[in-house]
Amino acid sequence: MNNTTYKKREIGTDIFSFFTNIFIIFIGLLIIFESKFSLSFIILVLVLAGVINGVTLLIRAIFYPITNRFIVGIGGVAYLAICGLIWAYPGLSTTLLALLLGFWFFIDGFIKLIIANQYRRSGETNWWAMLGSSFTSFIFVGLFIFSSQFSTKFFLLIVGCGLVFQGISTILDNLFKGQSLDKTRQRVKGGYFFMRTETLKAALFPRKLMNKYRSVEKEQQNFEKYLDKQTITKTTEKSAVQIEVFIHSWENDLFMMGHTDFAIGDLVLSYGTYDGSSLKLGGLISEGVLAVTTRDKYLKYATEIENKVLLGYTINLTPEQIEQIQPALIELFENTYDWQPPGATDSKADDAASQLYRITGATFYKFKSRRFKYYFALNSNCVRMTEQFLERLGIKDPHIGGVLSPGDYMEFLEQEVNSSDDTEIIARNIYSKLKQ
Repeated sequence: MNNTTYKKREIGTDIFSFFTNIFIIFIGLLIIFESKFSLSFIILVLVLAGVINGVTLLIRAIFYPITNRFIVGIGGVAYLAICGLIWAYPGLSTTLLALLLGFWFFIDGFIKLIIANQYRRSGETNWWAMLGSSFTSFIFVGLFIFSSQFSTKFFLLIVGCGLVFQGISTILDNLFKGQSLDKTRQRVKGGYFFMRTETLKAALFPRKLMNKYRSVEKEQQNFEKYLDKQTITKTTEKSAVQIEVFIHSWENDLFMMGHTDFAIGDLVLSYGTYDGSSLKLGGLISEGVLAVTTRDKYLKYATEIENKVLLGYTINLTPEQIEQIQPALIELFENTYDWQPPGATDSKADDAASQLYRITGATFYKFKSRRFKYYFALNSNCVRMTEQFLERLGIKDPHIGGVLSPGDYMEFLEQEVNSSDDTEIIARNIYSKLKQ
């Protein structure tokens, strides 16, 4: 693998962090200015704030290109554990609650200390701001330890101020990340609400692919010859069994992100939102369905019926990887059960699954449990199914993490097939209505 060509992708989780910390600030202000609330209500809002902090840290540990993922992740787990204790024992005394909150802010200060050191080592000019934020958290630790000497009203004031401080400091860190004002302006200008343009561009690759080939199709009389020129075939000894990963693009793609599935020899496995009755949020969420059919029929259906353009990336397999295919398929299908589309009993059904069933003879499966029982566009999606199966065979993009779109995976496959190194991706073919 040519690792130098990749960039660590900073996923747009700052959007999530921004709004959750706005909520933490709101809770803090609520505690400060509404001191008439009962202690049980205060405990409830503290649990909400702690859960938000914990989840935010876990997301940061999973998605962000940081060097201390494990420690940040442990911090997230610790926050959730503290919230669990507070929730399990609502009759906590103010003293015990103060000790738990002291531990809470100790975690916050410790993590900020680690991040400040990371900023310093990477040469960021404003690393000292995060260091100051860390020390402030430790000051709150001291205040909570000695809070038994204060009145209940003053104790709640400390709690509220602490939450407001946490929310504001986290938002500022998400904005500046230890960088100078000029550098921060450039980064925000080049992004979309803190989401790097590289991530957005990668997600929209399939849409750009469709636009490109459709424009060429209209401009050139012999589009088939043009497609032939776009194919890539490396000179190498081909394995007995090969896998081909397909990246789909079509004109009426609502989210403009495309689709990904793969073929093992003549067998195609396509995971997606085939059960139209379970669609939610415009197709972002649904019950996950795995369609299985034959390669030639599937390509003909995708290009002629759905009018798609597909890129197919061929993966050469070692004998050891070929031996892992059957166990991987058994492991996959052990967690499924048969599902029939409406077209199996209704000849007039015209949904995508029914058409695929009638034209290709596809069989469909739903998942009993675990990750792919439910399809989620930003996580347990078609790309993740393909990536997870290939990883089972030992084929992995080392820089995949967090949100994964077909464009992200296409970027990885393009890097590999165009590399002069000896990579597993040995060919690229383009399939369209004029060429299968």
